[in-house]
Amino acid sequence: MYERSGTIHIEDALFTVTQDNYCTARLEPGRQVFENSGGTGNILVKADKKCKWSTDNIPDWITFTSSGEQSGVQTLSYTVSQNTHPFIRDARLDIAGKPFVVTQKPACTGDLSPLYSEMDASWGEATVQINLPPDCPWRVEPGADWISITSPDSGMGPGFFTYTV
Repeated sequence: MYERSGTIHIEDALFTVTQDNYCTARLEPGRQVFENSGGTGNILVKADKKCKWSTDNIPDWITFTSSGEQSGVQTLSYTVSQNTHPFIRDARLDIAGKPFVVTQKPACTGDLSPLYSEMDASWGEATVQINLPPDCPWRVEPGADWISITSPDSGMGPGFFTYTV
């Protein structure tokens, strides 16, 4: 951040206005979404070369390769660690006074009950229980043209689907 000043002319008088800590910055992108496995990302900070800025409000699951006060146009590289929790993680970082949001998908591991089914040769219907954490989306797609999903074919968290053959 730096100081800027300007003047106002009033007849023969001169009035000076000074503004401290003036800085304008722009982030590209303003948001990033990661899978639960984590990964790396880059943020382009566009600011005047006189403009000093820093990164703040960084949670322990996000690591920047550079830290401390910086200035001007910079590309920040960061790493997001694996999310082993069954819920979405969100962080609102403060970079050069601008918000940057990191969202990470949950670890979605679960199981089905039953794991398999045997049907009569003529026709059959069955229901399968899906056991997943609440923030985990699922979608059912038949792997053969003689299997039909009757309800529902998608959901979030624990649920069930019914199919016919």
